[in-house]
Amino acid sequence: MRGVNGRCAFASLDCTAYARPNLWAARWMAMVAGALELASGAAHCVAMKDAAERCDSGAMDEHYMRRALVEARAAAAAGEVPVGAVIVHEGRLIGRAHNQVERLRDPTAHAEILAITQAAAALGDWRLTGAAVYVTKEPCAMCAGALVLARVARVVWGADDPQRGGAVSKFRILDHGDLNHRCQYARGVLAAECLDLLRNFFREQRGRERGLASGRGGVVV
Repeated sequence: MRGVNGRCAFASLDCTAYARPNLWAARWMAMVAGALELASGAAHCVAMKDAAERCDSGAMDEHYMRRALVEARAAAAAGEVPVGAVIVHEGRLIGRAHNQVERLRDPTAHAEILAITQAAAALGDWRLTGAAVYVTKEPCAMCAGALVLARVARVVWGADDPQRGGAVSKFRILDHGDLNHRCQYARGVLAAECLDLLRNFFREQRGRERGLASGRGGVVV
């Protein structure tokens, strides 16, 4: 992964310098792992760019949302809320991540936040000008705010979040008139697949909780 002046964006990373070394080291190692895989797949990204240029915007949105769904399924397999995100800049995949809140014991370790950090390292700039973010669920208020701060050009999501959505459903952050940047957005791309993944995850989670309660002679409401 190349950063400023062609140097590896993670070459001088010293996780022990952080105040919370265990948590931050784990978080950064998770992002480094994703970044290294992205770097090793550079040729594949070029091929993806060529293919994407031949697609209309709807097909391109579905293509990258399927990449985000791969991340979301990885989250579900790890026992995390199944949300995945990828970030694309000029046809190149520069960030990909899934929720890792439980693994890192970090409430900010949402898919979008981790992917933003990867993408900023890839570009060597905190401004993700011209980048598009694809995420399987509507961003929460924290992530929507981070996307605005990162100057992301466009946000595409699958399933709406009527209860906590920070993009437009509950809190209208992405295009709020009082902010100094507004993101374009599209919603409902592969919404059924994204929503099914979330529903199945929480259904299975409730089933496990009922099983545990039954074994203890308790009740789960």
